[in-house]
Amino acid sequence: MDFTKKKNDNEFMREPYGAYFKSGNFDFVFVIAHSIFGDKEKQRLIEASNYLNVYEYFSKETGENDIIIAGDFNLSADDLAFKNLAVKHNVSYLLDPKENLTTLSDDKLVSSYDNFFINREKTKEFTGNSGVYNFIKNNNYATIKKYVSDHLLIFSEYSTLEDLD
Repeated sequence: MDFTKKKNDNEFMREPYGAYFKSGNFDFVFVIAHSIFGDKEKQRLIEASNYLNVYEYFSKETGENDIIIAGDFNLSADDLAFKNLAVKHNVSYLLDPKENLTTLSDDKLVSSYDNFFINREKTKEFTGNSGVYNFIKNNNYATIKKYVSDHLLIFSEYSTLEDLD
């Protein structure tokens, strides 16, 4: 589903995109996002606050309770700009930004911009297992950044045995 068809104004530089999936008995909407980095932090904060609209859009359009928003948010997931997700829909991040650096510089990990947002009360299929796959070997940050990605892989696991919503 294309979030851009939601309205005429442009809330995002790169619009989030969501799709409905079913794996085993678990059905869910997976929304991928890549927020603007921009010239000023204000641009990032505005986009982050708009993820409330993304969550509400996919919830309403699909009728699905299991909505997973994942991606590079170019802000730490504990930033106050995401607070409206928690307050209105009890949506929270899975990877603790203080423990999980995911973005590479040429010589180290520098930020925790990559994450998942879910409502744990509704998405009971979440097993509690999530993390960062750190494939850096021998401090080869610059090489990985240049030839692979400037981000580490993140993951979250869900039970597919039953649909609990």
